[in-house]
Amino acid sequence: MQMEVDSAVSVSDTELHEAIRELLFKEKGLFQGKRKESREPFFRPVSIAVDGGVTIIAGFSRDISTQGIGLAHLCPIHLGEVVVEVSVTAGRPRFFRVQILWCKRIAAARYISGGRILELLPSEEP
Repeated sequence: MQMEVDSAVSVSDTELHEAIRELLFKEKGLFQGKRKESREPFFRPVSIAVDGGVTIIAGFSRDISTQGIGLAHLCPIHLGEVVVEVSVTAGRPRFFRVQILWCKRIAAARYISGGRILELLPSEEP
């Protein structure tokens, strides 16, 4: 899909900033839900073990707090418990037992989900 841009038509900096703020506000409000604690942006590769570890789904973390984590992945995840392995730049990966509370398709083969972190698991094995 190619987009054509009319260089003669432009928006002011104020309109641009307002549009971006509106997008950020709407998206944040849409996914904030009933969180007790705000999440921090946190983009790292993750492996999501579902079905008791039988299936591993690759993805990325989107944001994280001490109570929850946002994920992005290419296939749907059923609601319930999973184990999320978060890759780190230095050191051992971290494993969390997570209760997936919601999963939403945002585009073709693109999903986002959110869950409550139930516990930190030992790094040696999930």
